[in-house]
Order: sequence, then C-alpha cells, then structure tokens
Amino acid sequence: MDNIGALIVPAVIALVAISIVAKGVRVVQQAQTMIIERLGKYHRTLASGVNLIIPIIDKPRAIDWHQVIVTPAGDSFARHFRTEKIDLRETVYVFPRQNVITKDNVVVEIDALIYSRSPTRCAQPTRSPTCRMRSKADADHAAERHR
Repeated sequence: MDNIGALIVPAVIALVAISIVAKGVRVVQQAQTMIIERLGKYHRTLASGVNLIIPIIDKPRAIDWHQVIVTPAGDSFARHFRTEKIDLRETVYVFPRQNVITKDNVVVEIDALIYSRSPTRCAQPTRSPTCRMRSKADADHAAERHR
C-alpha cells in the first residue's frame, strides 16, 4: 500500500509539470502572428515557428474578427469569430464602390484593399480590427476628398 502512494505522488507531480511545459510551447504557423500579454499588458509579438512563453504569467491575446464572405451566387454573410492568432496575409475588406473626382476633374470609380502592417495595433481591445481599419480608411478617404 505504501508503494502505491510513493508512485502516485511523483506521477501526479510529473503530469502537472508536463502540462505546464506543454502550455508554454506555442506553435505559430507561417503568415500568422500572436500577441502575448504578460499580466494583462502587451509583452511581445510571436513570430512564426516554435515559441516559448511562461504559461502562468503570459497569455495570448484573444482577437475578435469580423469577416464578410461573398458566395459565387452574390449572397454575402458575416462571420464573427475569436482567435488567438492574427492572419498576416492580405485580406480584402468589402467597401462599397465610390465615385471620386480627381484633381483634373476625371470621375473614377474605386474600391479599396486594406491590410494590416502592425498586428499589435490591431489587437487593441477597444474595437475589432476590421472596424478600426474601416473607420481609418473612411477618414483618410474623406480627408482626400476635401483637399
């Protein structure tokens, strides 16, 4: 009976240690990044590959994403999801076509392509990254129209 107790305690300790080490290993895929917060404050951005974090102190920041998907039939629907990884590939955000008058009075129809260069700025907790990029693009577009 004493031999079983002597085996259970080290086995439990080893299991806890293995689970803590496993939570400290983060694999980030190519063209993705992950924001790490230490005690709730930005600490660093993980690059693609195998990364080590301190599992109890460091946490990946959860990001709320909004994606509009257009089917081949022309129907569109919004998809909202939460993830820890930020996709760095170029993502097209749907902006309605707009007519713009250039300096030489030519009417041009434009649509926009926006992508993020700084994942840490997109991870701010105030609003979703898509919403911030859209409002920034709208503000820049309005400023260009009034020049």
